Amino acid sequence: MHCSKKNILFLALFVILQLAHAFQQTNVTDVQNVTIHRSKRMLGDAKDPVMVRFKQNFLAGLLTSLTAITCNYVSEPDVKTCTINVKTLKYNHALLIEPFDRTQFRYPDENGFIHMAHGDPIFLTCPGENNKLEVAPLRQFMMATCVCGQIFAPEFGLPTDFSAFTCERPPESAIVFKGNYAREGVLSKYEVGFYTENEYFLKLMDIDYDNLATSTTYVKSMISKWIAGSQKTPKNRRFDQTYCCGTLTIDMDNAYNIDTQYNSFKNQMTCTGDENCKFFDKSTGIFFNRGHLTPKSTFVYTAAGVATFRYVNTAPQYKPVNDGNWARMEEHIVELAANLKKDLVTITGVLSILQLIDTADSNIVKFIHLYKTDELRAMQVPLYFYKLVHDPLSNRGIVYVTVNNPFINYEEVSDYHICAEPMFQIPGGRVPAKWKPKSVGKGYSYICKVSDFLAHNIVNFDVTEFQNVNELLYESKPNSDRASNEVENHTTESHPPQRDELK
Repeated sequence: MHCSKKNILFLALFVILQLAHAFQQTNVTDVQNVTIHRSKRMLGDAKDPVMVRFKQNFLAGLLTSLTAITCNYVSEPDVKTCTINVKTLKYNHALLIEPFDRTQFRYPDENGFIHMAHGDPIFLTCPGENNKLEVAPLRQFMMATCVCGQIFAPEFGLPTDFSAFTCERPPESAIVFKGNYAREGVLSKYEVGFYTENEYFLKLMDIDYDNLATSTTYVKSMISKWIAGSQKTPKNRRFDQTYCCGTLTIDMDNAYNIDTQYNSFKNQMTCTGDENCKFFDKSTGIFFNRGHLTPKSTFVYTAAGVATFRYVNTAPQYKPVNDGNWARMEEHIVELAANLKKDLVTITGVLSILQLIDTADSNIVKFIHLYKTDELRAMQVPLYFYKLVHDPLSNRGIVYVTVNNPFINYEEVSDYHICAEPMFQIPGGRVPAKWKPKSVGKGYSYICKVSDFLAHNIVNFDVTEFQNVNELLYESKPNSDRASNEVENHTTESHPPQRDELK
């Protein structure tokens, strides 16, 4: 870089600006206190916490300014580019949005990088009531443009490192009621997503809820082809109860409490606690999990994963099933999107209601609910979980079905086939790793063609976009792996590897 007088003047100006900026970020009262007590502590004392903060702010700003100046005077165009590493962004970083479509994320590549040319914009937003950008406390959203490296120039303020565009609180999702339909409005539709700017809404999930059954029927979402470049997957957390349970007022956290589940089971199944009645046994992990319909691993960004922790995005699922074949299938679908580099639409739903034989009550077959008291019963436990996966570009699809009953008799599994031609393997194609579809203890599972599944089941979602989906969606298997494509013999094993109860 040529050090002309103009360059030196620019440098001096940025130094002055950074001194002012550092002073602004340092508490004025603290600085006054330091001045008052100069006789006890020198203003430049390295141990003074106020001066430490002042120096840190100044040095960080100075380094950023020097980098920005260097960027502006670099002559090689290919050097003047920016790279954002999504995998290293903090959990409270502002959402990265397409600058000219506020309803879409700006996605990284499969390695987690976003590459931008000098002057290219990106839209940053901190959704949530009264949430703000920390670098601009009066702003909830703004544009920033690439300078070079990791330096971006915001609409308001000085050029800064991209990692500094954090929110005062982590970005917060919203759930929006879209209306009731069907007879007497028994079904409700919701959308979950982010308000990125005023009324612009970035949708993550469509949810269909049955108010009579107090159960979600399906959730629709999309797995990005860039899922391999994801930000850190969020830790498990409490579930939001908004719009759950129809007109009933139920503490869902309490409903899923294992002791509450046990009492609910006793109120339904007289045999509960008997030696030969093993439908509920917390000592062996036989109870219900909050079964995510759209799991947190579906989304690239941490805040989007957090948005999945809503009770309207769950259904009661036996823990061995949740930890077993259902988990293996979920992992496989994420890998499928990454390996095929396809944006995959998923519809995850439930069908029918779990029925168990009460051996202490004349072998009566009883319908099971998660929550049952003397006054009410709520939250039907589904018999079937399914996930329909569709690639709109190739118009291929696949449906995975899992039976939510680890106690069925294997000799009667054909009674649990809800498509005409269930499959346990795909000739020349990959199935989920460690998937044991014939293990009833891990959730008896199989594959259906989309057309076969839709022909034999009544679903609440619009089937028109899937009417001509006749070919299976899968990843081809290398020739070296095809010899080991056989599925294991059936087993009633019911103790798969442990999975976090709040997955």
